[in-house]
Amino acid sequence: MTTSERKPLLTKADLPLDKIAAICRRWNIHEMAVDTCQTRPPARQSAWTEPDPFAEVDLYLIVKFHSDKYEWHFNEHHFNVIKELQEVTGAKIWITDNSILEKRIAEGAEWAIRDREHRDVIYARG
Repeated sequence: MTTSERKPLLTKADLPLDKIAAICRRWNIHEMAVDTCQTRPPARQSAWTEPDPFAEVDLYLIVKFHSDKYEWHFNEHHFNVIKELQEVTGAKIWITDNSILEKRIAEGAEWAIRDREHRDVIYARG
């Protein structure tokens, strides 16, 4: 049996894009992309008392909302989007707000530049 740490992450081809587009329209999302640079973390040693939440993530997304200004702050809006996405994909989801990514790019963070360059867009408002 494959453990969650070894199960491959989901890709664009695995996703119900029409249902995701409806969620994006409902929550005023301008762009949503799969973060293809993410990988599952290695299994932790048994000395750790808390489970690693990232070991359970099946899909990492980068989301751009109606504004480039970061206003999301992990509020109810954030959790409602995640909940709806989990319902239609059956996956555990982690979202990075695009404005945070852009801020880190401006600061010169190489990981943020890599994530932006390798994202796979699954929804873009026309």
